[in-house]
Amino acid sequence: MNVDINKIKTIAELEEFRTKINEECDARKQVLTVVSKAMDISKQDFGYLKESFENIAPSLWMSSNGKETIKKYKNTIKENKELLKLHNLYENIRKANKNSDIDFFVNSVVSKDWNINTAKLDEGLKKLGAVVAEGYTKVFDKADALLPKKDGKLYSAVKYITENKKSEKNIYEYSEAVKVLREKIESNDEKESLFESKADEKLADSVRLFNEKYENELDEKEKAIVKEMAESNDSKLVFDKYKKLCEDKIKLSKDKFDSEGDSKSSKKVSTILEQVSKKEYSKETVYEDVCKLIELSEVFE
Repeated sequence: MNVDINKIKTIAELEEFRTKINEECDARKQVLTVVSKAMDISKQDFGYLKESFENIAPSLWMSSNGKETIKKYKNTIKENKELLKLHNLYENIRKANKNSDIDFFVNSVVSKDWNINTAKLDEGLKKLGAVVAEGYTKVFDKADALLPKKDGKLYSAVKYITENKKSEKNIYEYSEAVKVLREKIESNDEKESLFESKADEKLADSVRLFNEKYENELDEKEKAIVKEMAESNDSKLVFDKYKKLCEDKIKLSKDKFDSEGDSKSSKKVSTILEQVSKKEYSKETVYEDVCKLIELSEVFE
């Protein structure tokens, strides 16, 4: 938004200016939030990644773009033996129910030598996480509703069994993991597997694909900022960076008015500078706040 600061002559006009910034930031705020959540999902355990992706598969199936992501997800698993081992295990857990021979199932899982290569697994998880994150950003307006509930106990149990060999020293840990598997199987509801069936188009509602919104609402500079916010391990550093950038640009503008003897404009800018300087970091609103700082910085280009 391009605004000539010299045309702002009253407090009412200043408030109108601030309102417009807020309105233009609303759309970007949602984009930033979804990207942040997608990046957080990408770092989760395999079990959560699998369930997350299968939740969004019906919506992704609605477009060729989404179908490509489904294909990428399946290929990523098939091309990594460690991911495939976990996928097959979770599939068997999914299929089993209280009518299954639970003793036989559990004994088979525990007695198998999983021989998981953790280095290769970590490598595969990074790739798979990126694919799942990509999928979530393509169901932009439904991301929140599609987020599954984490089953941390199950993820931990599977991880322990597949990455540790049973011995005299860890009988208790194994028994606890087995208990979790039993509870999961007894409570199972049958679900359709992404690998066994095409996602039913009847299950999918129409969605606005993220890439369309991304292209329409963000320019190249803002896309880079979205990526920076999503990938940063410390959002406060990003906030501080853009707050300082905004303050520096406002100060330059103030100095210019002072040098020109324009005390009226200088006073207006000082008011804005004071508001920015008082702005503090908030984890809950950091994406919206950074967006506003960027918009305000551009006014003083």
